[in-house]
Amino acid sequence: MAAGTVAPAAVVGFCTAPPDEAEKLATALVDSKLVACVNIVPAVRSVYVWDGKTTVDNEAMLIIKSTPDAAAAVTAFIKAHHPYSVPEVIFQPVVGGNEDYLAWVRSSVKLQATLAAAGAESAATAAPAPAASGVHGASGEKPEL
Repeated sequence: MAAGTVAPAAVVGFCTAPPDEAEKLATALVDSKLVACVNIVPAVRSVYVWDGKTTVDNEAMLIIKSTPDAAAAVTAFIKAHHPYSVPEVIFQPVVGGNEDYLAWVRSSVKLQATLAAAGAESAATAAPAPAASGVHGASGEKPEL
């Protein structure tokens, strides 16, 4: 970290998902202990270009609260369990706020225990599921949450 910069107290992540999959994904993230909380904004309209064509989709937005150290693991978890082949997963640093809440976020995330459990699980798991063919609305075989 550069001199004079403040380490993020937490991170807020954003992930779009099909509305009928959002709660299942949010619950799996919280149960994994990689995140402290996920808010689900049930109805957002996404406009994007995919395969050279402008597309509009109805989606849900997941607002994810976690720690900077867990962001990569959260991204990997979402990529492994999300129905899109290229899910939106982005994070922003939180540099201030209610310190009691931020302390709760930090104490809720159990990164080391989660990674140890995932390592044991992946050793017992067969080949990964194939990816879906697109970003939005494409369904592919993914592990059940």
